[in-house]
Amino acid sequence: MFILNKDYQLLWRTISLCRVTGTGFMGKGGKAMNVSTHLQRQPWRALLCATVIIFIVLLMLPLAAERAQAAPGDVVLVSSDTAGAQGNNESQYPRMSSDGRYVVFQSTATNLVTPATTNEQVFRKDLLTGEVKLCSADIGGVEGNAASFNPVISSDGRYVAFHSTATNLVAPATTNWQIFRKDMLTGEVSLASADAAGAQGDNWSTNSAISSDGRYVAFESTSTNFVSPAITGNQVFRKDLVTGEVRLASADAAGAQGNNFSGNARLSSDGRYVAFNSQATNLVSPATSGGQVFRKDLATGEVVLCSADAAGAQGNSGSEYPKITPDGRYVAFHSTSTNLVTPATTLNQVFRKELATPYYFYFAEGYTGSGFQEYLCLGNPYGDPTDVAVTYLYKDGTTKEETYNVPGTSRRTVNVNLAAGADKEVSVKCESDNPFIAERPMYFDYQGAWTGGHDAVGATAPALAWYFAEGYTGAGFDEWICVLNPGDIPAGLTFRFQTQEEGEKTVTGFSVGAHARQTFKANDLLGGGSYQTSLKLESDHPVVAERPMYFSYSGTGG
Repeated sequence: MFILNKDYQLLWRTISLCRVTGTGFMGKGGKAMNVSTHLQRQPWRALLCATVIIFIVLLMLPLAAERAQAAPGDVVLVSSDTAGAQGNNESQYPRMSSDGRYVVFQSTATNLVTPATTNEQVFRKDLLTGEVKLCSADIGGVEGNAASFNPVISSDGRYVAFHSTATNLVAPATTNWQIFRKDMLTGEVSLASADAAGAQGDNWSTNSAISSDGRYVAFESTSTNFVSPAITGNQVFRKDLVTGEVRLASADAAGAQGNNFSGNARLSSDGRYVAFNSQATNLVSPATSGGQVFRKDLATGEVVLCSADAAGAQGNSGSEYPKITPDGRYVAFHSTSTNLVTPATTLNQVFRKELATPYYFYFAEGYTGSGFQEYLCLGNPYGDPTDVAVTYLYKDGTTKEETYNVPGTSRRTVNVNLAAGADKEVSVKCESDNPFIAERPMYFDYQGAWTGGHDAVGATAPALAWYFAEGYTGAGFDEWICVLNPGDIPAGLTFRFQTQEEGEKTVTGFSVGAHARQTFKANDLLGGGSYQTSLKLESDHPVVAERPMYFSYSGTGG
């Protein structure tokens, strides 16, 4: 069979309502959209009132340079070489990066790359350039000496995981079926089916899933040596390829392993949630029977039965092959159970279960120094009161946590200057078990010259890429990029400025520490030159970014 990619890409537009600040949000397919709400006051009004006009516009922004195809409706042959010649044998099991640019698949075709390959191999096709790369190869590019199957790909297309019987992909040589992760940027191959010290699994491992940034790989295995105490049977694990840690996912809330087969693991975008099907009866209480679908929260240990009706009663027949949304809130699966919905169903049907996950808002920009007044507004449109946990994150990686109760159908305003402390560069993370809304108004007297204010709705999730269309580094304009890293490892940054004057300028060599934030001045990153510029900010681990701008424009400051 041949693999085709059909693109009906949604286009996202955004309108920036003033030239003060920008806040990026994630859109569908991993795309980021720039959604700003702005407040701007004329200088002559700054001493008279604090009236602010807030506009929130959400439209669709096409990112044409990132498109994999030229037009909606196009069909592209993926299983072809760089020149477009089709593979000379079977290709199957495709997976795509979030923007559709990269497609991975397995194939017995020998003509997709040079030199020609043998056995079943895993390939990645770049639909923007046509390039084909062999994924099931060692760091030097030598193909695996046995079959490789079932690839999965990170959201940006950089990392590809797969299972293989090849013995030559890493050193020392491996045996049995193992799980590997290939870094398509550096060529490095990591053994995912290994214990924390790097020792390979002592039995076979298959069917991998990968987090959006490629850090976590989940898989099923009969190996007994990944965790202590040793496990038995077919279980589901999650490997952290940064720290080496291995977690048993097919375990109850206390960590006791499932007492029967578990497999078909799927990961949420951040690697926190693992969905899988299992014959185990001891993962939740009351005990289950037959094949059921579960979701494990590896942050809290909680296990939830997904193949249950709205009241929590388990399905009365087999359920398997789960899929999970990026935020972990929804799990879909197929089942022959007749009691999951009303009226009762027959035959094998597909169901979607909604589960509880926290709601988040993130704000990268924040300053409580002289001339700046920052607030956090928390809205609760529902009848019951809710608690919002707010974490203040500082440049040095320290944090401060506060919890605020927001009454039902009401709001609460937090004075961030008082809560976070004076003279702080600070970012904010808000979290609640219930839906809420968060905005961050800020009023300023910038360097004693420009006065005004702006407002932003928080981003709902970190991402690997952020896009900002507006930008200018000429006289009278100071452009800043604020970056928050809420994760537990440093994030390396790449700034790609698309200048109107000289094309793209790439700036590297910067990072943001774990649980920290940094501010970068675009004027300085561009060497002090005067540029009309847009920006794509890339990170090797999920971050949140905003782009505040302070200016004196035609006699108006802001």
